[in-house]
Amino acid sequence: MERQKARISRRELLKSLGIAGVGLSAFPFVTAFSDVHHQVAGLKETKASPLIPGNYAGTYSITCLKSGLVLDVRGGSLQNGAQIDQYYYNGGANQLWSLFQQGNGAYVIQSVNSGLVLDVKGGSLKNGALVDQYSYHGGTNQQWNLNYSNGYIIQSVKSRLVLDVKGGSLQAGALVDQYADHGGTNQRWSLT
Repeated sequence: MERQKARISRRELLKSLGIAGVGLSAFPFVTAFSDVHHQVAGLKETKASPLIPGNYAGTYSITCLKSGLVLDVRGGSLQNGAQIDQYYYNGGANQLWSLFQQGNGAYVIQSVNSGLVLDVKGGSLKNGALVDQYSYHGGTNQQWNLNYSNGYIIQSVKSRLVLDVKGGSLQAGALVDQYADHGGTNQRWSLT
């Protein structure tokens, strides 16, 4: 019964985004992990009550605390390898992300627009490696740990580096990469 509620919520989300006719099969990751128990709706962070600790499964916009801009698939692309940047919030599905918790406690972060997942390009272990969207293949470069310390820290399971707005930029369109955690607000995020 709980899974049925999640599917209804997902469909309602797709309908509200104007892509109701697409169906769940357009999001292969959702279908492949239908047995994962998660809540799709109802989780929202507030300044008074951040979502810590707990299960963050749900759909969110992810906002950089330094710039106030949101995680965005550049140009609304549906393609593998499309770059991830920060941009002004415009309500587009390319700025909404679904988090799915894995058995190891990490999350896969999927673009609502494309069905592709947040991915460290080429599985790199290096500071400054760009983050893109890519078809889900189960690699640890597509799995992310969430921790909270003055904002959410989104850390690659593979490299142990964190999601970072390149160069600490405040500009819309600045790329997102992975970098060693230095505590900067360009590496801290809110989920709303």
